[in-house]
Amino acid sequence: MIERYEHGREAQSGLEDTVATSSAICYLDGDRGVLAYCGYDIHDLARNATFEEVCYLLWHGRLPNRAELGDLQSQLAAARPLPEPILRLMQHAARRRTAWTCCGR
Repeated sequence: MIERYEHGREAQSGLEDTVATSSAICYLDGDRGVLAYCGYDIHDLARNATFEEVCYLLWHGRLPNRAELGDLQSQLAAARPLPEPILRLMQHAARRRTAWTCCGR
């Protein structure tokens, strides 16, 4: 369906039958219910791969070996610490409120 806007431009509504782009990482076949990353079915990855393994797959196009996985896990762990001011803020908020009130409930 084509829609005409006030400024005279036209646009097709929805994305049905529209190819947005091609991808070297992802394969999608909505009619068959297939979603795959780098040749691996998303359901297999969800059941059998860790978060870190999928990150490595998306970044490098293949699953990591044990040494590569260990290196990636170490790099990610090193990047996790929060700055001290953020930790103090969270500790202060936790002493003053319950988790639900911090979330706006």
